[in-house]
Amino acid sequence: MASTPDFMQFVEEQLREAGAISHYKMMGDYVVYCDLKVVGVVCGNQFYIKRLPVSEPFFPNATPVAPTGGKDTHFLVENLEDTAFLAQLVRAVCDALPPPKPKKRKEKAT
Repeated sequence: MASTPDFMQFVEEQLREAGAISHYKMMGDYVVYCDLKVVGVVCGNQFYIKRLPVSEPFFPNATPVAPTGGKDTHFLVENLEDTAFLAQLVRAVCDALPPPKPKKRKEKAT
């Protein structure tokens, strides 16, 4: 099931205290960014955060999942009402990620 734009807007609003939140729609679901870094995904109207050493303490009893198939690289974030928790979680993940790589410019043919 694809995610709805309304749910993505809700997630964005709930994460707003973490930093500059944006998203990119991809094949019916969304990639979620904080300060231009990929921190998670929205798939099937559920929010998943990247599984990193800094995110594991936020989910002490959770089983990692693979929202898009493949490896278990994310945690399902079930409590989207606690904006203070979400801000701490997303900020921790964002701060642990390397800065985004600059995009290569295409040279014009002369």
